[in-house]
Amino acid sequence: MNLQEKIISILLDNSKNKKQASEKIQSLLNISEKTARSILDCMRPLTLYEAEIVIHSLQLNLELILSTQDDQSKTPYKSILLPFINVKKSPEYFIDTLLANIDMLNVLKTKNIRYLSSEFPIFYYCMIPELMLFKLYSFNQILWKDETWSKSKFSLKKLSENGDIIEKIKRLWNFYRDVPSEEIWSVKCLNNTMNHLKILRDIGAFEDEQDYFILLDKMNDLLQHLEEMAASDIKKDKTSLGAKYLFYVNKFVFSTNMIYVVTAKQSMIYITIDNPDFGIAVDDEVVEHFNNQWYHVKNNSSQINVSGHQERKKFFNQLHEAINSMR
Repeated sequence: MNLQEKIISILLDNSKNKKQASEKIQSLLNISEKTARSILDCMRPLTLYEAEIVIHSLQLNLELILSTQDDQSKTPYKSILLPFINVKKSPEYFIDTLLANIDMLNVLKTKNIRYLSSEFPIFYYCMIPELMLFKLYSFNQILWKDETWSKSKFSLKKLSENGDIIEKIKRLWNFYRDVPSEEIWSVKCLNNTMNHLKILRDIGAFEDEQDYFILLDKMNDLLQHLEEMAASDIKKDKTSLGAKYLFYVNKFVFSTNMIYVVTAKQSMIYITIDNPDFGIAVDDEVVEHFNNQWYHVKNNSSQINVSGHQERKKFFNQLHEAINSMR
């Protein structure tokens, strides 16, 4: 039983029936009946902030519940909320879970993000929605297996007609653009995306093979923009300036994808459990462990925005060459 299932179980035990439980959630979270029902059925994830509200109303201890998850969570870390355990996963669920957590982080007034990634931060794919659509499609083919996506070949034209998911992708980028951050990238940051492109092309997963080359072009466009952004130490897009950020490159290959978030209320860690599925840690000991890991990697990394012109140019040239070698 995961965290949400435990909360719902206790809520139902303290309600006359499911309808009353639904009404309690609607009132506490100011949400619709449909959304409340989805939460009760564990089809829509509770954010950590929402979980806190519900737990507080039930006079329960959030940290105690987080630290006593069942062994079936299969994680070596204590006190980790696992929104991807025992749920039907899909690209929509992944995006909605990210957005739910962003809503929570906005309420908590996020001050800073430290991002350690074997890829460059996934939010940058959201700057060009077509690239994020491909990431979602490839994750689904390899990991989630949602039939709505897996039964069809990849088509930029068809997927781009999904206005709802495009709008959500844009919201993800807008959030990340406006929050100050420090990022550490691996020199192998494109490996996963390149492998996914190659594999899906080799198995004939593209409805129109021209989409493969369009994605390569868009990857080059994104890299060009990120290089320009790194030179100015400001996150930005074509229409808006965002927050300041620091950008480091680590020459060693590491498998951890970790986001350390500092808010006005507390610090927390987002860490991939089964990439891209993630867990959320709020326990002080766990957060401190990963914060120490961040500084260890940072101390062995090179900062290449603003002052590191030559190293920055060399790094991005290597990424462009890797993309162009796939034509």
